[in-house]
Amino acid sequence: MKGTVFTVLDSLLPANTERPGNGEVSGFFVDAGGVNHGFLLNGTTDMTLDFPGATFTQALGLNDSGMVDGVYMAGDATHGFVYNIATNAYQSFDDPNGIGTTTSNGINDKGQLVGF
Repeated sequence: MKGTVFTVLDSLLPANTERPGNGEVSGFFVDAGGVNHGFLLNGTTDMTLDFPGATFTQALGLNDSGMVDGVYMAGDATHGFVYNIATNAYQSFDDPNGIGTTTSNGINDKGQLVGF
């Protein structure tokens, strides 16, 4: 796109990024040991997002209300989560119908999730 300015994010190696209108960026990267970690870039602050006790975390969505959503792995099942920037708290949500695997890959400004 002619006249578009891009910013290179080289402090982390994002495999996926989400950027709402407030300038925050979320996504995920794979470290040298092959482990997936979520991240949040909030102004000049780089923050790694690892769901507590998880072996795999990916941040897949971010809204203008300061909520990041994504997926984490515990044991052999994946689960959806929401991270609240203001409270610095993670919330896991139950898998529907006891299926055992859930992914949340989008969150709107009302906190409504979409996923599979």
